[in-house]
Amino acid sequence: MTRPPEDSAGGPAAARPGLFGALVSTGPTARKAGLIALAIISLGIFGGLLADGPRFGGDSDHYIEALDFRSPGYVWLLQAYNATLGTLENKLEPSNYGLLVALQLLFGLAGAWVFSRSLEAIFAIPPWLSVILFLTVLTPYFFGDYRYGNTVHTEGLCYPLYLIGFSLLLHGVADKSLRPLFWFLAALLLLVLTRKQFLFVYPAFALVVAYVLFFFPGRLGPKLLLAAAFAATMLGAHLGERASVYARSGKFETIPFTGIQLSVAPIYFSSAEDRALFDDEPVIQELFDAVHQNLTRLGGLYESLRDKRVFVNHYYNHFSGSYNLIVHQTVKRLLRERGIEDNFEIDRITMTMALRLLRADPLPVIKLYFHNVKFGLGGYYMMLFIAAVFGLAFLAHLWRRDTLSICLFLATLFHLGNFTAVAVVEPLLRRYTTYTETLLTALLIVAVYLLLFRPTRQSAGSEGG
Repeated sequence: MTRPPEDSAGGPAAARPGLFGALVSTGPTARKAGLIALAIISLGIFGGLLADGPRFGGDSDHYIEALDFRSPGYVWLLQAYNATLGTLENKLEPSNYGLLVALQLLFGLAGAWVFSRSLEAIFAIPPWLSVILFLTVLTPYFFGDYRYGNTVHTEGLCYPLYLIGFSLLLHGVADKSLRPLFWFLAALLLLVLTRKQFLFVYPAFALVVAYVLFFFPGRLGPKLLLAAAFAATMLGAHLGERASVYARSGKFETIPFTGIQLSVAPIYFSSAEDRALFDDEPVIQELFDAVHQNLTRLGGLYESLRDKRVFVNHYYNHFSGSYNLIVHQTVKRLLRERGIEDNFEIDRITMTMALRLLRADPLPVIKLYFHNVKFGLGGYYMMLFIAAVFGLAFLAHLWRRDTLSICLFLATLFHLGNFTAVAVVEPLLRRYTTYTETLLTALLIVAVYLLLFRPTRQSAGSEGG
C-alpha cells in the first residue's frame, strides 16, 4: 500500500507546524512513542485484569461439561486445557482457570494490537490515535458484566479472533490482495465452530467475494479459488459441527438448540386457544397448556400487558425480561418434569411448536423482531444514523472507490448483519453485539479524524495491487 511521503521531521504533516502538525504526525519518533505507550498500557491492563481472577458466566458450565447443544470450538479448548493441567476431576472450580484467563487476556491484547495497528497502517493515522483505537476495542475487557478476558466464556476466544479476522479483511480490500482474505476464511471457520452467531458473516462475505470478482485486478483463477475456499469454509464448519455433536452424543446432527430459541417469541404472543394447533400432537399440546398456564400465572406473556397485570414502557422490554423465564424456568423445566431431557427431542418439540404458532399469527413476531433490532441499535435515531452511514459509505465507494468508504461499508454491513441475525432468536444483549459495535466505533473515529485533518486522501485503486 502506498503511503504519504515522509520527511526528516516525521511524516506528511511535518511541513505544517504547531498543533496541526502534532495531530497528524506519523513519523518514526511518533511511531516509537506510540509503541511504548501501547506496551505500558498493555502491561497495566494485563496486570489489573489478571488480579481480578477467573469468573464463571451463566453458561460456562455447559462448555466445561461439553453439552451437546453448545458449539464445539470453546469446548475443545476447555477439554485440552483441563487435560493438560490435570484438572478434569475438579473442572467446575473457577480457581482452576487462572492460566486460561491469563491466556485469554494476552490473546485479547494481541487482537486489539493487531486491529489498531492495522488501521494505523491502512489509513496512515498518527500513533496517538492508534492508542485510542486500541483502548476502544478493549472496552469489553474492563467494562460491563461479561468481562471478556476474565470470564470462562466463548468471548475470550471469539472476540480477539474476530478483531484479527476483521483486520485481515480490511487489509485485503484496502490493498486489493487475496492472501489476507484467505486467512480471514481460516479465522471465520474457527469463529463459526465456536459461536454459531458468526453465521451472519456468510452473506456479508459473499458480497466481498462479488466485490473481488468485479473490482480486484489480476487473473480470474485466484478469485474463483477464493470463492471455492469460501464454499469449503461453510461446508467445513457445518461438517465440523456435526462431527463434534456425533462425538458427544452419537448423532450426526447439527446443534440441537434452534427450536427452543425460535419458540420463545411465538409462545410470548400465544393464547390459550392456540392449543388447537396441536390436536395431532397430544404430547406437545399438553406441554403447551402447561407452559401457557405457568407463564400466565407469572405474568410472562403479552396477554399480561394487554390485561394490564404488568406495566412497562414498551412490550419489547417485557419480552426481553421474559426470555429466560420462558426458556429456562418454564419450557425446559416442564420438559424435564415430563422426563424429556434428550436435547434432540426437545429441539423437535419446540421447533414444531414454534413453526405452528408462527404460521398461525406471524405479524406480532415480525413486529417484535423489528423492535428488537431497533432497540438493540439504540433506538430510531441511532438506527437511522447507522443506516445513513451504511448508505453513504456505499454511495461514496461507487463514486470514489476510496479505502475509507469500503472499510466503513464493511463495518456497518457486519454490524447490521450481526444485529439482524441475533435478533431472530434472542434479545440483543451487549454480550452478542459488542463484536461489531466496537469495530464500527473505531472506524467512525478514524473517519472523523480523516475528515478533519486529511483533506486529501488516496483512493483504494491507487493504493492496492
